Amino acid sequence: MIQNYLKDNCNRILGWTAQVGGREYAYDKHGRILGSYLSSTNSSFDTCGRLLGNGNLLSFLVMRSAATGDSSRR
Repeated sequence: MIQNYLKDNCNRILGWTAQVGGREYAYDKHGRILGSYLSSTNSSFDTCGRLLGNGNLLSFLVMRSAATGDSSRR
């Protein structure tokens, strides 16, 4: 499992992404899953399986979670 941590300018962890098999997942700072990216289709999904868009949008999910202060599954 490859993990990439996303940090703010004070070096605090906002969340991370982890690659597992052919899928990559985004986690908030508490370890809750925010969404996933499937490289074979170049598509990002939220935790409910809804398509967010094309490309890897996982860092967007982590930043949005950090900005709003929650990681609710919408």
